Amino acid sequence: MPEAPYGKLNCWLTVVLITPEKFGADREAVRIALDEENIEARPVWKPMHLQPVFQVEAESSKPKDQSNSKSRYSARAVGGEVAEDLFNRGLCLPSGTAMAEQDLNRVIDIIKHCHR
Repeated sequence: MPEAPYGKLNCWLTVVLITPEKFGADREAVRIALDEENIEARPVWKPMHLQPVFQVEAESSKPKDQSNSKSRYSARAVGGEVAEDLFNRGLCLPSGTAMAEQDLNRVIDIIKHCHR
């Protein structure tokens, strides 16, 4: 990705998007393979509209004699499908200025071995 003329990239987060149908493994399989080698990786942040705090409780139209008169609804999200796709396929990889080339190659090799 080209650098914008008004700023400088800091490359502080490295994320890979994994399409299971093309790669042969999903994001979680790759995360587990890295974890088994004591390498920390994690999914991209969970979209806010999927987090429990943003679930809305509202009165139901059910009669009062039914035990559960409240229902839960998800908060409205614009562009939620994009955020959900990034969350489902995105994996944050180890990165940093102190990461040695051999460490980088180790991460790459483990990811390659997940490919089917």
